Amino acid sequence: MKKLKLSSKLTAIITILIVIPLITSALFSKKILSSYFENYSNEKVEKAGQASEVLINEMIEVLEGYSKAAAANSRLVQYLNDMDRQGISEEVDALFKGIKESSRVDILEVGDRNGTVVYRAHNPQKYGDDKSGNFAISKAIGGEAASGIEKGSSGFALRAVYPIKFNGEVIGTIMAGSKFDESVVDYLKEITGMEITVFIGNERLTTTITDESGSRQVGTVQDDTNVTDRVLKEGSTYKGKASVLGATFFVRYSPLVAIDGQIVGMFFNGLDVESTYKTEKSIVHTQEMVAIVSLIVAIIVGRLFIRSLIKPIRIILGGMKMVEEGDLTQRIKIARGDEIGELAQGFNEMTSNMEGAIKELNMLVGHLGGASSNMKSGASAASEATGQIVIAVESMTSEISHQAHSSSDAHVSMQELVRSINEVNDDVNTASEISNYVSVDAKDGEFAMENMASQMKTIEQKISDLSATMKDLENNSVNIMDVITLINSIAKQTHLLALNASIEAARAGENGKGFSVVAEEVKSLAQESSSAAESVESLIKETNMHVQKASAVMEEGLKEVRRGIAVVEDSSNSFSKIISGVANINYRFAHIKTITGDMNNKSEGVQNIVREISLSAQQSNLSTEEILASSEEQSATIVEFEKLSEDLETLTSEVEIMTSKFKTDKDI
Repeated sequence: MKKLKLSSKLTAIITILIVIPLITSALFSKKILSSYFENYSNEKVEKAGQASEVLINEMIEVLEGYSKAAAANSRLVQYLNDMDRQGISEEVDALFKGIKESSRVDILEVGDRNGTVVYRAHNPQKYGDDKSGNFAISKAIGGEAASGIEKGSSGFALRAVYPIKFNGEVIGTIMAGSKFDESVVDYLKEITGMEITVFIGNERLTTTITDESGSRQVGTVQDDTNVTDRVLKEGSTYKGKASVLGATFFVRYSPLVAIDGQIVGMFFNGLDVESTYKTEKSIVHTQEMVAIVSLIVAIIVGRLFIRSLIKPIRIILGGMKMVEEGDLTQRIKIARGDEIGELAQGFNEMTSNMEGAIKELNMLVGHLGGASSNMKSGASAASEATGQIVIAVESMTSEISHQAHSSSDAHVSMQELVRSINEVNDDVNTASEISNYVSVDAKDGEFAMENMASQMKTIEQKISDLSATMKDLENNSVNIMDVITLINSIAKQTHLLALNASIEAARAGENGKGFSVVAEEVKSLAQESSSAAESVESLIKETNMHVQKASAVMEEGLKEVRRGIAVVEDSSNSFSKIISGVANINYRFAHIKTITGDMNNKSEGVQNIVREISLSAQQSNLSTEEILASSEEQSATIVEFEKLSEDLETLTSEVEIMTSKFKTDKDI
């Protein structure tokens, strides 16, 4: 990992930071989705079962309304009291015709006070049979209305029996009924979207479930004792998953209780698990595709971002390597307004100042070479003068004067040398200060990166707050769904009232036709209200789905901000490397400063020697003996002077070698 480049490291980190959350999110989402669909399916089945029970009860209530209205028909009451079968048949046929056209009623039967059938509108040829043993009819003969599910010879039927009274005395009964057959279960399936089955005992009497040929699976049995014991024996509702004809369903089995209170069968509504799993798999597949596309896009965008960040840093590092190798002509062209652009500008200014300093240093080295040559010439002249003093004292005065003159020239040259060395030292100090400024700028860039990381963490918090707000919106959608349910319930009640109004209109005959039209309009409005409520419910669910998707996007945005924080922190590390490179340059300038300091110290020693030579020349004029003594001392001094001039030449060569390592623009 240490040998990888920064761009490769950043790409690997970004990929890992994207892949790990995506995999974790996918697994977690799949688990939540599976749990959600199971809970949703069970809840949907439960609500559908309750809705089916409500619809069945509404059918029974409609039958109650029809039987009650028929029992209050004055003509029918009179015909039954007179036992006028012809009048009874005409009146019942008229009622049955009006009822059958607007409802599911297919049974209308009149009996006398003894329970004997007087007339059946649905089967006029059959009458005279005794039904006093029927629980509902016997209860009506006793003066009480009875309604509910009744088990007959051909299956189940929904029936409502009402007593017919004349002057407060029960003279007969009227029964309105509806067969609990295939049309009913098909209607319930259309309304609820569930598979519906009516069991007589544990045998399927009628069902919407078909085999491969399309035939209804009637006559088959539910042999799961867990279901039959719970429903048929305990009278409780069974919910959950169960095997239905070889397939797994989310089920709801509820007991069918007859009018006499006996459990005579089961009512089933269920949802095929396979259809739910298909929807779940489709959503999971969509999520996987979105995750893969998001991963590819994120890697591409991250790679482009890393490239835009690393490229200028590589250019700066390349320039610094060239400077480290001595090329001071390097200039970086980066047109950016951020800290990297400022760093490139600082680098250019630093190299420009260093180049100027090296040029000045080269000039000073040239002056220093000339001065050392003069010193060496002076030393040779002094040596020759000393020899002439030993050979002839007569020419001593002339030679001493010449020596004094040469010493004065050497003194001036040494002063010029010292001044030049001081100028070199000052330029090096200036370049070192500029390098320090660059280091400060780089540290400022590092500080700016840290501030950027802090700001991105603030953005992370804001996105978290926005995600919480989206959760609140989702909760409000649930409350709206409750209101929609209430509106739907009101629409159903309005529908029932419209049915009752139709009964009253039918009883009124010709006078109630106008009221019947109004009742039909009210019924239509109730159906439209129920349909509108369902549409609004669908829209609310769709809105809730979009809110959930927006929450997921927020989570992805939050992850991207966290990845940005990691990239900024790595950029801060790059600034640290730049600061280290500037420190290396400062070290080289310190080395140059040390060399010029040594040159200055040695030049001062040479200058002191020149002063001593000049003093010796002046003292030589006082006496010949002092001249001879001074000649010996001067010889020794000249030797030292020659050694110092050689040292100065060596030092000058070292400086020339050092400055030759730096490449500068010769044309400037």
